[in-house]
Amino acid sequence: MQSSSSGVLFAVLNGSLAGDALVVWVPPHVEVAAPLYVLHAYSSAVQAGAAAADGGERTLAAAAPRLLVVLGEGATLELVEEHVSMAAGGGAGQGAGAHAAVPVAEVTLGAGACLKHGYVQREAAGSCHFKATLVQQVRVI
Repeated sequence: MQSSSSGVLFAVLNGSLAGDALVVWVPPHVEVAAPLYVLHAYSSAVQAGAAAADGGERTLAAAAPRLLVVLGEGATLELVEEHVSMAAGGGAGQGAGAHAAVPVAEVTLGAGACLKHGYVQREAAGSCHFKATLVQQVRVI
């Protein structure tokens, strides 16, 4: 893993919190025709089941999603990561609670591979978001 050896603070924090990872592997010389969307949805927590409007204390929920993308030689992929806050009822938007997110994306590109990577944030006010994207490319001599 690149994050273990890079010394990037947020990647190290993610590594201590992440329980698993989403792995996207594209075999050599495969062109993925449609964009791949990865949605990271976050929510806040409320102590003792009390709603914040009723005076309940909020705790800051923390999440550490990890994404590993590997493109083989000559492979092509368009990837969009979206990070969104979700309200307790499941809807996205203004009523969603604050949270702390420490996502990491690790990308390994084979010779001649092409990755187009987009990133969207739609998180609640008061949220903390610290992202690391680590890319390793095969050197062609």
